[in-house]
Amino acid sequence: MVDIKWIVFDADNTLWDVEYLYDEARDEFCKYTLSLLDRLNENPRGNVDLDLLEKAQRRRDLQLYKTHSYSSARFARSFEDTLMFFLQYPPPEAVIHVRHIAQDVFEKPVRLVDNLEQILDRLSGKYCLGIITAGERWVQEKRMAQFHLRDRFKEILIVEKKTADVFKAFCVSHDIEPKSCWVVGDSIRSDVLPAIEAGLRAIHVQASNWIAEHEELPADIHSVKVLREILEILA
Repeated sequence: MVDIKWIVFDADNTLWDVEYLYDEARDEFCKYTLSLLDRLNENPRGNVDLDLLEKAQRRRDLQLYKTHSYSSARFARSFEDTLMFFLQYPPPEAVIHVRHIAQDVFEKPVRLVDNLEQILDRLSGKYCLGIITAGERWVQEKRMAQFHLRDRFKEILIVEKKTADVFKAFCVSHDIEPKSCWVVGDSIRSDVLPAIEAGLRAIHVQASNWIAEHEELPADIHSVKVLREILEILA
């Protein structure tokens, strides 16, 4: 095999932040739902509060992951189901509104991580750069279309789920020795573990992400607090 050194990045919560969009939508949903309950006199004892609503939505969202995976429909469904849990017969316009709050997450532009252009400039002289990102295709394609630095990457792949086989196939298709390829991502479950299972090297970027992505980080894997710290390892 040709010994070409690659760095393959995750996208969401690695090259750009998205978790804050979910947090903002969740906060708006909880405030709206609490206001609706009060307005309809469905919370006379005040037992329902913002914290209870948030926990209920997060729990339902995690349950729906088993059937809906990364689908944008999952997040909207979790809002609707949570609303109907606390209010059995909500006004139809309320259901439409909470679903709109959730769906708007996938329409808003994302926020690139700090110093991303400088980081890529430093690395591109030494490595081939790639992206392997998982999620609903139309969402990922929309974000990629808005990503003005996408021409810095030699290969961009959107997959339904990242597995060891996905990383192995990437190496085969580009004639890459796995040990000469680094994977950089925020998810231990979706980035780090399948990469090392496939024989690649991995760097974990500590970022706020969804609980479904949480796993214990292997002891011998690099972990950085912010993306620019990978330069201390790779540049």
